[in-house]
Amino acid sequence: MSKKIVVITSHYFYKKTLEALSRLNLQQEITVVPYDNFEHISQVYAEYAPSADAFLVSGSSAKSAIELSNPKIVKPIFAFQVDSDALYKDLLMLALEKRKMDFSRVAMDFLLPLGEGYSAQDYLNRKEIDSVYTLNTLWVQRTGVQEVGGAENAIMHRLLDLWTSQAIDMVICVYSSLVPALDALNIPYRCPFLSDHQLAALIHQASAQAELEELRENLPAIIHIMPQSTEHCSPAVMQKLSRLTHQFMKDNMIECVMQESDSFILLFSTVQTLRGITENYHNCLPSSYLNLHMEEKIVVGYGMGSTVNHALNNVQTAVREAKFSGSSYLKDASGNLIGPLGSEHRMVVDTEAFADVSEIARRCNLSTMTVQKLITSVELARTNKVTTPELAKRFGITIRNANRILTNLKNGGVATPVYTQTTNSRGRPVQVYDLNFNQ
Repeated sequence: MSKKIVVITSHYFYKKTLEALSRLNLQQEITVVPYDNFEHISQVYAEYAPSADAFLVSGSSAKSAIELSNPKIVKPIFAFQVDSDALYKDLLMLALEKRKMDFSRVAMDFLLPLGEGYSAQDYLNRKEIDSVYTLNTLWVQRTGVQEVGGAENAIMHRLLDLWTSQAIDMVICVYSSLVPALDALNIPYRCPFLSDHQLAALIHQASAQAELEELRENLPAIIHIMPQSTEHCSPAVMQKLSRLTHQFMKDNMIECVMQESDSFILLFSTVQTLRGITENYHNCLPSSYLNLHMEEKIVVGYGMGSTVNHALNNVQTAVREAKFSGSSYLKDASGNLIGPLGSEHRMVVDTEAFADVSEIARRCNLSTMTVQKLITSVELARTNKVTTPELAKRFGITIRNANRILTNLKNGGVATPVYTQTTNSRGRPVQVYDLNFNQ
């Protein structure tokens, strides 16, 4: 069945997109919607998300703007923008049209945030072109998308400064939503558009991804519910836990098969159900409900898989992490461990990506999963330095457990004490460790 694709584009590219789609004459249901700015684009997405199967948005930064404002996104989103080949072609056309053009006075808007030269000449001199868009997207994520002080506003202010100081003669504009402001200021610009072939390929890719997501929704998923401490698995506790679990499923109209044992409860369902009760893998509604009504601490693990056995294996990994931390975890069919759910320090750990952690885990007397989480934590924090309180906060665990992990890392030669750090609050200075997983 044909998938409904919604293309969200700037007003400047709206007509160009419609013309390109008309030339392509694709047998696909496609809706093209314009947006005003990065702050508005998330509202457009939210409006069309219930009915669309996938989205195309004009630019990776615009895609980031949607993701920043809609962290629980479900529908696939693809960015379409000119690639380096198209930009080189546009610069060549500019050189042919205006042979006396000084490329050092042509600003490229997406280079402005990088602080390594903003001109077309700087772009041509760069050795690593492919990393430019990635760095720009990271900058948008850090800057945010609010109109005051947001990414677009920051770039436009910089362009205005360059124009008023007569440092530039023209702008190569990848952020096409800046076009109205450039027009109002009479700043000359060129706004290159991607080829028909690229647009068609992206639409086919979005349609295929939407089809795949639909299949994934019906894959098996298992929910493992139990008291964090096995000492609390008395018949009376388990009876109450069973009754409350039944009530939660009834209240939320969840269809699943329930299997009970002396110490845990298993719910057999689908990825679609799991996605709903975790709010797209961000929170854990069952644990919130159960811990509100139970005196004992209840933990929940989620497992997804291509088969029921695959999901069972994954849920065991997730529940081990949940028991250790006291928070909910999920392991998906691709091997990603996600958690702690409901925490601002939620991480996505690719458990298949670290092939050499077993030796580190053995030396440090830690599980390979803990080592993988540590590696991911270091990458996300962008620093190898960590203290016991910071590690406890990142992992959602007690200071005691965090201290044990760092002690084991130190004994295994991975963590090195480098200095102590004082705080404004009362208490002893904390030890700062340097983590090195590349030995």
